[in-house]
Amino acid sequence: MSQIPENSSPPSATVEDPDRSADSRIRRRVIAGCVAAALLFVGAVTMLYVKWIHADNPSCLIVVVGEEGLDDATVTVTPLHATHMQPLHAQFKEGFGHRLRFHVPPGVYSVTVRNAANELLFPAWPHMGDLELGPDMKGLVQVRAGSSPATQTASPP
Repeated sequence: MSQIPENSSPPSATVEDPDRSADSRIRRRVIAGCVAAALLFVGAVTMLYVKWIHADNPSCLIVVVGEEGLDDATVTVTPLHATHMQPLHAQFKEGFGHRLRFHVPPGVYSVTVRNAANELLFPAWPHMGDLELGPDMKGLVQVRAGSSPATQTASPP
């Protein structure tokens, strides 16, 4: 007979419960997913806010009206003082009823109209095509195909 010492304990097996370890892995993945979603949300909101805070509000409208004979004419709206904006280009055939609308932020703009042969139709003289628009103002440029002079106005809404 072998004697077992009274104060010795059987060797302990360190076996983890498989259900408990699987639950802890799932719990960690869910928490990691929630943290990743929160970081993604904060990053997206930050990017939108940074882009929005530096953007100019296009609260002004420049309308260029032409006649049917000017379908291939190209209208260019160039900001004179805003160096971060590119000139806007469009043809009368792209507009509705030979009207082109340009939504722009307040500022000073030069409007030019050139026909398909790249001849200048508007302005008739330098700085005639310059429009100074304050907040929420509308600018209207009317261009005629014949020898009639073009007109322009800037007015509040």
